[in-house]
Amino acid sequence: MFDGVDGLGSVAVGSDTAGNVQNSYSYDTWGVGRSSSESFSQPFRYTAREKGDALDQWFYRARVYTPTAGRFLSEDPLGFDSGDFNVYRYNFNAPTEFRDPLGLFSVGKSCDCDKTVDPFDKKTTSQRIASETSSFCNKNLASIRDPRARACVAKRCQSGNVECKWNCPENMFGGVPILLAPFTSTATVCGNTLGAAPGVAGHTVIHEWLHTCGWWSHGTPPWSKYPRTVPGVWPEISD
Repeated sequence: MFDGVDGLGSVAVGSDTAGNVQNSYSYDTWGVGRSSSESFSQPFRYTAREKGDALDQWFYRARVYTPTAGRFLSEDPLGFDSGDFNVYRYNFNAPTEFRDPLGLFSVGKSCDCDKTVDPFDKKTTSQRIASETSSFCNKNLASIRDPRARACVAKRCQSGNVECKWNCPENMFGGVPILLAPFTSTATVCGNTLGAAPGVAGHTVIHEWLHTCGWWSHGTPPWSKYPRTVPGVWPEISD
């Protein structure tokens, strides 16, 4: 079975190996199912999340989302530190502008401009950003040696944002304006240069989040108070 997705990454059709449509699904803006037809059972639906224990629930890893209410069933793990006064709402009440596949950080719709599925890892740019950033947040936070930087990035993993731009030069992977960095939790990455090399998308997001946390080192003193803070995230810094 091969799944086709819509602009939010929701499963819209499922086709067999001959290309014949066997399953079809449609949803409203918040994910309430409008229609469905299945020849083969599969668990993924709205924003490619699985059904929860109840009929009107979707499993977003950290939290469970209910589309009829348009909200999560539990509070944001960071509470009010997430930057949103409403700790239950889904994607800032803008479900067509953001995606939140983990119930934590959000990946903006700007990262969906290229829906090409890479033949090697079978992921779009948006899916690669979400999965690699999640992997770093879950497994590699300890590699950030400075405790303040590590704590700040941990918050971004819980409730930060990721946006994409698509006209970057070949040697640029992302960028946060220095004057805006202290006032944002959004990492801006270059969708057209990330490529499919394993880890690049996730490391780029962490790199840009570190800028929003006040860390500007690219491994070259004297610009850095902590020139060896993040081994592996910046190429110039290594163990």
